[in-house]
Amino acid sequence: MIVLQGSRLRAKVAIDKGAVKVLPLAKGNADKRGGARQTPLRKNERAAVTITGDDEAIGRIVLGCTSPFEEQLQIEVETAPTGNPQTTQLLEILFPRLLRI
Repeated sequence: MIVLQGSRLRAKVAIDKGAVKVLPLAKGNADKRGGARQTPLRKNERAAVTITGDDEAIGRIVLGCTSPFEEQLQIEVETAPTGNPQTTQLLEILFPRLLRI
């Protein structure tokens, strides 16, 4: 499961037997900046990858304007786990950069 977490834009991407589902993510406890302190998942759910950032950066990733890796290099999003080539490759496949501006 991949969790996308902005202050307003929140979703979880579940992949099961080749089927991809995008589900809403419940709001967690907000911190002072408006972001969530914890990922509000059910007890039996675990996020393989979490992308946390502002809504604009999350929107650019989802729309294909930029990739998660590019946003991470620009310090617009935080990806956990970090520094993992498999994680970067998975995110590049799921969220490819489609627009060249």
